[in-house]
This record gives sequence, structure tokens and C-alpha cells, in this order.
Amino acid sequence: MSEPWVFGGGILVAGILAFIFIRAGKRKPLTVISVIAEDRNNQGLFHVFGSVTYMPHDSPSYEIQRHYLLDAVKMKIVRGIEQRGAGFDLKSPFAGRCLEHMREVTGLDLAFGKPLKEQALRIVLHRRNESDTTAPEEIEGDALEVFDLSYRRIDRIGWRVRLGGRMHILPTVRASPDVFQTIWLRAERRLLVFYSRMGIFGCGVGLMVVDTGTGAILSNGYFKEN
Repeated sequence: MSEPWVFGGGILVAGILAFIFIRAGKRKPLTVISVIAEDRNNQGLFHVFGSVTYMPHDSPSYEIQRHYLLDAVKMKIVRGIEQRGAGFDLKSPFAGRCLEHMREVTGLDLAFGKPLKEQALRIVLHRRNESDTTAPEEIEGDALEVFDLSYRRIDRIGWRVRLGGRMHILPTVRASPDVFQTIWLRAERRLLVFYSRMGIFGCGVGLMVVDTGTGAILSNGYFKEN
């Protein structure tokens, strides 16, 4: 028969692990971006909606829809409310509740503007093991080049940014070649790239901020509150 302290220790360890998993679940970054919309009343503010996918071992997978407010000038990210649901619409009652909640949190007169539908830069994807039976694509003007450097089961990409006739080569990162959205703040000389990042939390939305004047990376990591 097991000693009482052994049994009690097992319960304690199980409780600690459960607490860690719950905390990790709450901190889990977005899996994909659903909508990014400018704020109609505040320049430089963006409403970011996305979903987090959970895949329990003993039940079907499900999605949690979540709202963030991004201050792209100050690089401040505020996390809003979330709710379980498949799919998202900016005209949904949930989106309205998100807006009201964020107004209370920030004290700002917030309003949804138009969703971003086009990339700020042309995206050019260079796939691994591309065939050279055709002429290489000519790249003119501003563009973000994404190089698929994946090897076996390790996803890795490289970046090259062409802006105003200048080219900046950026460090490689663990990520898939999917780029969700780009935002170019010309006055602040800043390029924001939302992409699919790989890391400690698995696959999630990453945000890379690039100084368009020098090509320096100002920040790069999972998109989450700060």
C-alpha cells in the first residue's frame, strides 16, 4: 500500500500541472488572423480579431474568438474579451461587445473602420526547390520577399524587404511562409508583418516590426498583449 505522503504528493503534482496547462491555455497566442480593421476615430489604432484553436485529447477541437487593440505607433497591445465560436464577422453582436469593452478599458472613443483587405506591400513567395525551367519573376517596386527555408520537419523562412529602391535582408525565423497582413506606417518609417510563427507555444500569429529606414528589426515575437 502506498504511503500517504506519496499519494498526496501525486495529487500536488497533478494540481500544479493542471494549473500550468490552464495558464498556458490563457496565454496561448492567436492561431490565425480573422480581421484587422482600422479604428475610425483614432489614427494608428487597429482592431485585431483572430481565433485560437484548441485540440483536447478527449473531445473535438474548438475555436475561441479574441479581440485585441493595437496601437501601431506606440506598439502597445491591449487584449480584449474572447468567446467560443466558429467563424467571425465584424458586424456580429460579439464584435459589438468587444468594442464596448475596449472603450471602457481604454477610455477612448473607439469605432470600427474599414477592414484591411489588401497587403501594404506586394508579397513574393520563393518556395523551396523551385524549378528553374522558367525565367525568374522580376520584382519591381516595393515588396516583401519570403523565402521558404524549411528542412525536413523544421519550418524556417527568410525575409528580404525592398523599399524605395533599397533592399534589406532580415534574419531567418522559425515560421511557415504564410503572411496574414502587412501594415506600412510611412510617417513612422515602420513596417508591421503578421505571419505564422513557430515557437514555444507551437504555431501562432507572430508580429515582426521593421524600421523601413535602416532595415533593423525593432521587435519580433508572438502577437500578444504587453
